[in-house]
Amino acid sequence: MDIDEYKKLQKYFDDNMKYNMNKLGWVHKYYHMIYPDVIDDFHSAKWQRNGLICCGITPVKEDNLYEMAGYFRLIANRCGLPINYITAVP
Repeated sequence: MDIDEYKKLQKYFDDNMKYNMNKLGWVHKYYHMIYPDVIDDFHSAKWQRNGLICCGITPVKEDNLYEMAGYFRLIANRCGLPINYITAVP
């Protein structure tokens, strides 16, 4: 998946999940457990944002868990590593 597909995924979740469940960390964690190579293991938008800023990427929106997951996937692909290796680097 490329970053545009993650943006579409974020929009789909924003438009179709009830009660803003797409913003909840435990829902993000559930998707990570099912798709560990697609969704990152930072289940807090603050942690995701901080991790991306440390990598030189400033997210447009601060609470888009799934869009930010796409940037971690992009970094992981470029490095040839699993996502959880990228998020584990101090």
